[in-house]
Amino acid sequence: TAGVLVFEGNVEVDSLIAFFKGTMSRDNWQMKGFFRLPPKSALLFEKKNKRSIIMIEDSTFSTRVDVWTIPVTNGQ
Repeated sequence: TAGVLVFEGNVEVDSLIAFFKGTMSRDNWQMKGFFRLPPKSALLFEKKNKRSIIMIEDSTFSTRVDVWTIPVTNGQ
């Protein structure tokens, strides 16, 4: 099942990145990529039959996180 979760609050970006790297790894997600071009960061993860991208955007008064997850069939 595909889905999107959106969170917003006053959180430090480095803390969020460390959180998602650790949590996703513990849940058997494999990191496939990461980039940071302030104010945006992206983390790419994959596990059997699923892919996920976590987009983090920092602004003066808040931080927004979008978590997108999609199913993968036949390696597509």
